[in-house]
Amino acid sequence: MKTVEQMLAECSAALNRMQYTLDTDVFVMAKCDEVALLFETTKELDDFLLVATRFGVDHFNSVLQDTMTLQNYSGAFRQYLPADLRSASTVSRDCEFGVRFEFLQVPGADWRIEAMCPLWGLAPLHARMLDKRGTGSVIHVSAKYGSTDIYLEKCAELKEVIPFMAEYSNSYGRFAYYVANGIYVKPRVNLRDLADIQPEQVS
Repeated sequence: MKTVEQMLAECSAALNRMQYTLDTDVFVMAKCDEVALLFETTKELDDFLLVATRFGVDHFNSVLQDTMTLQNYSGAFRQYLPADLRSASTVSRDCEFGVRFEFLQVPGADWRIEAMCPLWGLAPLHARMLDKRGTGSVIHVSAKYGSTDIYLEKCAELKEVIPFMAEYSNSYGRFAYYVANGIYVKPRVNLRDLADIQPEQVS
């Protein structure tokens, strides 16, 4: 597995590259403020946390288990599914999975790290990245939007220029995955902060 120094450097480079891509190639307004590191096991995640905090990284929040529920997906998403699900009429229920989140702040940075590890269930996009990039690698760069209207608007804009994969929800919000720079760019909205929760999905 990579060293913590390598992971932190990868986070910074991925965020800067994605911000540049969104600003100059995709032309979708977004302020990237989060980078996610994906771990295959909780032990690897715990080891990362232990060393990162020794480097002065602030570990400020934990979500020991949340449930990711698939809301919508593209045809491209199906290629990452097990063979017996690729032709199913719907796969949403089969693609629910549990996940652990740990949130960290690098001193002096205006972005945070979401360190995550799937716990149970089927997570095709995450499994794909583990196979492709290995544990302890960046899986996505994310931008937060302040309302569901703006979130849906930006999702529609992104879909015009880069591939849409899937939209998920969990206990705090909803978010979509689009492919860019060999990883995912993830617009998100925190529904717990909003009074204008709407039922629309990314389509």
